[in-house]
Amino acid sequence: MNLSEISLKVKRPHKAGKVWFQDDPEEEVESRSIVETIKMLEKERDKLLTEIKELKKMAKSKANALESEVAILREEAKVLKEILHLV
Repeated sequence: MNLSEISLKVKRPHKAGKVWFQDDPEEEVESRSIVETIKMLEKERDKLLTEIKELKKMAKSKANALESEVAILREEAKVLKEILHLV
């Protein structure tokens, strides 16, 4: 790239609020790509957080069901041991 090509690429920045922007199309495309990537990742994060929340609910429910089943089995084992001692 020669000096004239470089000087054509260097443009005066313009101000948008408190942020200064260069009018370089490559930077603009890269910025859009970054913004799109951020939005996509935020959506995926929200989806995963929702999925994790549901999985935790399911895990708690399964643990409660197993706890009840174990209590029943313990009681059944206790009764059978008592029956065997009587015989």
